[in-house]
Amino acid sequence: MKKNILILIFTTISTISFSQITTLALKDFDTKINTIGNKSIEVNLFFDFPNKYKEYIIDEGSINNVNSYLVIGNKKNKLNESPINKGLKFTLTIEAEKLAERLENINLEHQVQIEKDLIFEIWENKKENTRIKITITNDQITKWTHNVFNKLSKAQKEALIKEKGGEAIISENSIDLGYIPESESVSGKTEVSINFKYQNYWKNSDLGYSFEGLVGTDSKDSLNFVSVYPIITSLRKSSTKIRDFDFIGKIGFEGNQTFTSWRVSADISLQGIIPNLIDLTAGENRLRLKPVINIGLKFYNEVKNNRKINTDNEISNQAYADFYYYIPIHKTFSLTLNGKVFYDFSAKVNPNKDVNYNFDAVLGMNVAKGVKTVFKYTKGNNNITFEKGDYFSIGVLSDILGGMNK
Repeated sequence: MKKNILILIFTTISTISFSQITTLALKDFDTKINTIGNKSIEVNLFFDFPNKYKEYIIDEGSINNVNSYLVIGNKKNKLNESPINKGLKFTLTIEAEKLAERLENINLEHQVQIEKDLIFEIWENKKENTRIKITITNDQITKWTHNVFNKLSKAQKEALIKEKGGEAIISENSIDLGYIPESESVSGKTEVSINFKYQNYWKNSDLGYSFEGLVGTDSKDSLNFVSVYPIITSLRKSSTKIRDFDFIGKIGFEGNQTFTSWRVSADISLQGIIPNLIDLTAGENRLRLKPVINIGLKFYNEVKNNRKINTDNEISNQAYADFYYYIPIHKTFSLTLNGKVFYDFSAKVNPNKDVNYNFDAVLGMNVAKGVKTVFKYTKGNNNITFEKGDYFSIGVLSDILGGMNK
């Protein structure tokens, strides 16, 4: 009789101490992008513990060894799981340069999968007699995490832009090939032009470089130019950062396409972003860059000039302000506005004391990932030779934002 009582008591204690909950509900989840330290994307699952277990926490050491994967299409990516407050975290560590690319492709069907049931224990303030065993099945995990990355949150978008280098970097990284009809060409012939911009700094260090230009089959086109700055540095460490603006210094050279006019240049500017002015997305999940503005002063020494009035090469200054704004339109279109206003202080270079400008407007339509067809209008003065021109072109644009706007 006593023996049976002892067995009953032992069984009751065992049941209380290691009871099992097999239908734990999901209270909430979120997704995160980590761009500092180990680059990763993660899914955080927060469980809805029954009221009598509200004060419980997960015992980290009790989680069984389970292989978990983020399955994207037909590819499996090994995950690491770890406890968080009232939940579990599944983390995919990835190389920094591949992080944004992985997220661009996340529009594919995806979910977290586990090879066998995930079992762990929860307890109250590490009290051994309060242990509860939890079982999470693969069906639960896949249901909770199905297509969790399909829509990027505002924070994810900002992190993705940051990983690409930021608005100011993205605005300079593009290449487009244009077809200029005979009616629009200065030469009176059909021409082809290439407009390219690329800069690389701030992302991994404060020192970088940039190059940009507009070149074409008509090498004497008045708007064609080449600009190369092998040294660019952010002066943030030696000066005060003003909100979202940074002081930038750069040294390089620039000229027209044939280099019949070119100069060595040093430049200091204040560059940054301002709030978005308009929203034409119509509710579509499009990545929106804030407008980038740049205000600066250029110091240059002409090496060669081709002015109509013969003058010596000048040493002069030029004040300028430029503006870039990428505007996504509905689901597949975009409008890019890019302009510059400048004033040269030299009486020989700018005898009429004119405030000059140039701008281009590009209407694009997505045709494939990272590629757009574009309709482009360019007008204004070449800020190196001061020659005027304008033209309309049709072409294709390699778009750094193409894969992000899914």
